[in-house]
Amino acid sequence: MKKIILLLILVALLSACQPAPDTPPIPTALPQPTASTFIPPSPIVPSIFPPESAEIRISPEIGKGTISQIAWSPDGRLIAVGGSAGIRFYTADTVEEIRYMPSEFLITSIAFSPDEKLLASGSADKTFSSRAHWRRFSPWGSENNFIQLWDVKTGDLITTIKVGPSYVATVTFSPDGTLFASGSMYSDDNAIRIWKLASVMDGDLTLWQIHKEHTRGVFGIAFSPDGKTLLSGAGDNSARLWDVSAGQMESILMYRAEAKVKIFAVDYRPIAEDDGGQLVALAGADFFHNTPTALLELWDTSSGELVFELDGHDSSLDSVAFSPDGAILASGGNYPDNRIHLWDVQNGQHLRALEGHYSGVRSLTFSPDGRTLASSGWDAILHLWDLETGDLIISNDEHTSVVHSAAFSPDGRILATGGDAGLIRLWDVTSGEKKGVLNTQSSRVTTLSYSSDGSKLIAGTDEPDFNIQIWDVNSGERIRTLDGHQNFVQGMTISPDGRYLASGGALGDNSVRIWDIGGSGEALYVIEEHTRSVKSLVFSKDGQILATGDGKGALRLIDVATGEIRHTIEGHDCAITALTFEPETGDVLSGGCDGVVRFWDVEGGILLSQLAGKNEVVTQLGFHGENNELIMNFKDSTIWFWDMALLEPVVKVEGVEDNIQMLNFGDEQIIAVLNDNGGVLRLWEIIRK
Repeated sequence: MKKIILLLILVALLSACQPAPDTPPIPTALPQPTASTFIPPSPIVPSIFPPESAEIRISPEIGKGTISQIAWSPDGRLIAVGGSAGIRFYTADTVEEIRYMPSEFLITSIAFSPDEKLLASGSADKTFSSRAHWRRFSPWGSENNFIQLWDVKTGDLITTIKVGPSYVATVTFSPDGTLFASGSMYSDDNAIRIWKLASVMDGDLTLWQIHKEHTRGVFGIAFSPDGKTLLSGAGDNSARLWDVSAGQMESILMYRAEAKVKIFAVDYRPIAEDDGGQLVALAGADFFHNTPTALLELWDTSSGELVFELDGHDSSLDSVAFSPDGAILASGGNYPDNRIHLWDVQNGQHLRALEGHYSGVRSLTFSPDGRTLASSGWDAILHLWDLETGDLIISNDEHTSVVHSAAFSPDGRILATGGDAGLIRLWDVTSGEKKGVLNTQSSRVTTLSYSSDGSKLIAGTDEPDFNIQIWDVNSGERIRTLDGHQNFVQGMTISPDGRYLASGGALGDNSVRIWDIGGSGEALYVIEEHTRSVKSLVFSKDGQILATGDGKGALRLIDVATGEIRHTIEGHDCAITALTFEPETGDVLSGGCDGVVRFWDVEGGILLSQLAGKNEVVTQLGFHGENNELIMNFKDSTIWFWDMALLEPVVKVEGVEDNIQMLNFGDEQIIAVLNDNGGVLRLWEIIRK
């Protein structure tokens, strides 16, 4: 056997020594590199947490917050306004503020006691205010759910009652003032609660009654004029009547099993019918076809019959109220209707439409003499109307809607804020005074940016048109409208030379558009390769490259001159929420919802390095100061300053209760815009030690 093996080896060696044949051998294919062969550098984790805190100077507050509900005092002297910043009292004739009771949470509803000595308020987490038009449909719970009683004369807080796991949607007093009640919603609460006022004033906060028969949120409640019955409207397709003395449900007044009805507001007619019947008004929405349509009906509680269906609004309704004499019914339409309709209760005929709100009408209240109607809306404006003529008597626009976007003028003197109702408000940064208001005629201003010379303000909007508007700052006129996006504009950035504007669309649009705003105003390029909403965009320092990041974690580097994509990079495992360019090397930095910041080579599209900040969404990135410190702004309202030579964070800003809306990088300081989710902003000047 060994001889055979040796013979085979000898033959093989002799064959190898033969001269090469004339025909070349077929080359073996080289292995092709794949993405899996690339090993990215490990994230650089700080060896110590930022040791040094920055000095902070606090500027005046900007805005008075949203308006949830208004109430007229029984003697007609005061109008109370409850909202995100607390409760304010205004004189009814001049709507001048005379008292302010601040609150750490959102005031959702208010009601005067019949003797006008007390004001009851309901509350919720302030985050509910920021959910704007769909706040009412939120399934989430709330922590700060309280009923509070206030002394009207002094403004002092008398008592606080903790109420269930979900926010208080409505409060009211019985006509004789002996009881007060609340309605709550969601988080398996959906309850009506009733207290005896005398017991509460004596320190006994025990509930007298609780009713949980509703299976969805209780939006509206009202006592009958004799106080014997309580009416409730909810999101479970029903309105119900409750026998107050018996402590049980009397009847289901309205129920539509085949529909998706939500009753957002209810009211009792103050006087009885000639036959002894009692009319009630129900206002809300029918979602049978998934698109909310108006629901406004008058029912007779004695017979249980539908008396009138009132048709005139073009959207769902948030508010309804009878005049003191019961002759007129006022109803307020939501966006995009935005109108108040007045109806003749006797015959159901339409009397007049009142137009003046820029967004949905949230609350209505009549003066005790019935001559004037007060209204407030999602636009945070308080109007007083003359009911005889339909004229607008006076307005108060000092309150502010929820802020969704902000931008500083290049000189840092003016802050522009955009929010619900499509209004842009301009504020003096030093004094906090409002300098002007621009109306985009949209439901929401989603993003703002100033031109490099400060002469123009550019706004991205939500429905109905999803357009971009360019405004002349000096004249306050809209000078150009850019159409093309199919959903709201989620982000914008302007090239350093001011010639180009890049915009990114929200989910469903997912497009990036590069506009020639320095010339024709046309969209030069439309890039549609993103498969999720475009959450961040930034131009390189020379304006030649546009970096875009989407909700799936894809990073794209686009040639601005040609509109071609140079690189598509799977940058993060989740959304890319912040982008910036390194000022010296030209590398692009991406920050994601994973808290990691990655450095990318623009030419090769290669990952160079990573910084592991914290397990929190990175909302903004930027470089600042002579040493080009990298600044990371996180969603939990902490800011880290990184020394790029040491690759360590050296300064931190933390302990901020409000959300940091944005950072503005000045020459010597950084201004943080703090958003309380309720229309009130605070400016913090951060001084680097």
